[in-house]
Amino acid sequence: QNCAVESEAAADTVWPARPVVASVSSTRVHGRLEQSACVTDPLHVTAMSHPHHAHGGIGMSMLFDSETLSRIDQYDGTAAAVWDMYIGDHKQRTNSYRAWLSHLLRKNNCRNVLDAAAGTGPDSIMLVEEGFRVTSVDLSDQMLNKAREERWSRRKEPGFEDWEIVQANWLSLEDDLKPILDKQGKYDAVILLGNSFTHLPNEDQKETLQKQAMAQFHRVLNPGGLLILDHRNYDAAREGRRVPSKTHYYRSDRIENIDTYMINKNGKFHMVVLDYFINAASDSAKKDVRNFKLFLYPLALSQMKAVINEVFTPASYDVYGDFQRLEDLTEEPAYYCHVAKK
Repeated sequence: QNCAVESEAAADTVWPARPVVASVSSTRVHGRLEQSACVTDPLHVTAMSHPHHAHGGIGMSMLFDSETLSRIDQYDGTAAAVWDMYIGDHKQRTNSYRAWLSHLLRKNNCRNVLDAAAGTGPDSIMLVEEGFRVTSVDLSDQMLNKAREERWSRRKEPGFEDWEIVQANWLSLEDDLKPILDKQGKYDAVILLGNSFTHLPNEDQKETLQKQAMAQFHRVLNPGGLLILDHRNYDAAREGRRVPSKTHYYRSDRIENIDTYMINKNGKFHMVVLDYFINAASDSAKKDVRNFKLFLYPLALSQMKAVINEVFTPASYDVYGDFQRLEDLTEEPAYYCHVAKK
């Protein structure tokens, strides 16, 4: 394998263009191809080697494979504790696209909405406030606990008592939501905002898990229902282009630094590791810097289109850049948003 890791100390939407972190060498040992690498501290790994090497160690393939990453606590630890600080003010976040999303849902007669990447709940809260019936799911129960606290504190407000919050897995979504589906039927819209879909591993580089998840989204939607899914502009990442340093989603002043590591596997762009440093001090003028990492499997715009078209077979399908039609854009978008009708 050829593996390269790149880094730049910058906002997470400014993609690096130079390799500065890792080197990999390969040798033959008893007829096998062995690897060793040295990666500097942000990934906290040194002197890695093939797992079967006589001297032990962790192979590059093990460090970045889906089985290893499935054991890494990405959102149930520090990330859950400081995520709202990273997002910034919920209303400031959602106001930037509230009108766009609400209009799109109402225009398509959507009433019952599944927020399939709810996290701490900012998008779900916005939709409840706008009068939609919302079910929120996430794999991280710690993140959902933040949403449950908000639901309890606002339980006397219209819509909040009916807000469903459920821990669920995209790959078993229909089964995980069966009690709710039996009670209220399928959804008019499924939304996944904030670059969530790229958390799915893509080890075989054939988008196998992405297609399985897409099939689950399709199964819980009513005929004519909408899939609204976004992802970062990874095409810019691959080509070294710059995108806006702040986005509609993340505008917090608590961000101390975000290091971006771009990892190639077998000569192909394979993974992005985002290394976050967030000031969690109660007084923002002071410092209490917390660190967490997110592992993402980026898909190019063409790859995402191919997955949606193959599995979802949409009746209609549009792509937006930062909530604008692509033909209306005047600068490189930070996000692409896909809107597909079942």
